Amino acid sequence: MKKTTDRLIVCGTDFSENSTEGIAAAAALAERFHKPLKLLHVADQFNIHCDTKAEATRYLQPAREKLKHEVESATSNLERVSGEVLHGQYAEDALVDFASKNPVDLLVVSAVSKTAFDRWTLGSVSEEISEAAPVPTLTVRSAKPFEAWARGERALRVFVAADFSPTSDAALHWVGKLREIGPCDVLLGHVNSPYREEKRLGLCDSQESKENQPAVQEILERDLREKASAIPGLEPFEILVRASEGKADLQIVNLAIKNQADLLVVGTHQRQGLKRFARGSFSSAILRHAPMSVVCVPKALEPAPTVRPCRRVLVATDLKPNGAHALSYAYSVVDQDGTVCVAHVCKPSRSTESARHIAECTDQLRAQIPDAPGVSSVNSEIRVVENAHVVEAICQAAESFNADLVCIGAHTRPGAAACLTGSVALGVLQKCERPVLLVWPARDS
Repeated sequence: MKKTTDRLIVCGTDFSENSTEGIAAAAALAERFHKPLKLLHVADQFNIHCDTKAEATRYLQPAREKLKHEVESATSNLERVSGEVLHGQYAEDALVDFASKNPVDLLVVSAVSKTAFDRWTLGSVSEEISEAAPVPTLTVRSAKPFEAWARGERALRVFVAADFSPTSDAALHWVGKLREIGPCDVLLGHVNSPYREEKRLGLCDSQESKENQPAVQEILERDLREKASAIPGLEPFEILVRASEGKADLQIVNLAIKNQADLLVVGTHQRQGLKRFARGSFSSAILRHAPMSVVCVPKALEPAPTVRPCRRVLVATDLKPNGAHALSYAYSVVDQDGTVCVAHVCKPSRSTESARHIAECTDQLRAQIPDAPGVSSVNSEIRVVENAHVVEAICQAAESFNADLVCIGAHTRPGAAACLTGSVALGVLQKCERPVLLVWPARDS
């Protein structure tokens, strides 16, 4: 039988007072996760002190003695603790290299106190590790919350920087696993730009506002709740959505502070080189400013993509026969007890005629809902939108409805003519960020 190897929790130490906090937090997590703890110290970063192996052994001996003492101290609470002295690399490179070549679940480092100027500079060990490590990296500010949590005295207050990206998915899944081993009070924090969300959802207000419209706030909270509820182990959780046109990283840190978080969890793209310089690093900014411990979860740990259940289908129709044909497809592909939103975009009319025109279109759409087996078990929603830009309106409706699938009927227009005269179906295929089902009209027999 093949021998299995336990996955490690690894903690880097430089024998400083800050490292003591990191080791204590790592030991608490190792106890909760029932995993072995390995302490690593990187000595002789430049590899210039030793010409022979014997000389290297003598030079590294003091470091090994200090590490042995730290291992013995940690062993008072844990049985499976080991240590290793690395050399010949910069500390961040050595730790990342070890995590890449060994079965590591979590890399723990201690935070270094910074001056106001230092907070605006790049290059700390914790930042470099979090941007390169293949595993989640925990930067510890204080070990006390983790120790109390490991003793069963209290729940860990976890704040997650959440959005609708795959990077956020990785962070949310990690928190779901954390909850499986100990009680956590989880708060999902999301910061958005009011203008961008109003534009995306087609809910633009005539006045610029620093706060979310009630409709925008409701949609964001709904979509974030649906996304997070699908992640194993994450429930129950609270959601906090705040509007801001400022720097999102600072807003997230402020929200975590106000909610007295012990731990801030954020996903990271791990951009390198010019990409990192040009686009910045959200996770690095969080590390620089957060006064609490931070876990950075790499996007590479995002779970394999799965096909979402088809519970919400938006079908766009122009009230012509091919639109009715698309309706039949929409009701056939939606899951039982799901919802089909029947949407129609019409040109804006005078205010005196608008309500009457919308009512007429609504009646026509309702009359087109197919009377077929299974349709009665599906919820129907009618949406008539006045907008001169049809493609934009359909895409916005799909976002505000949180559609799992957009269904649209196509004309029998030749490809070249479609490019010259314009095609709504083609425009939706190009611009919609949701899966699109294009339905051609039935062929004549």
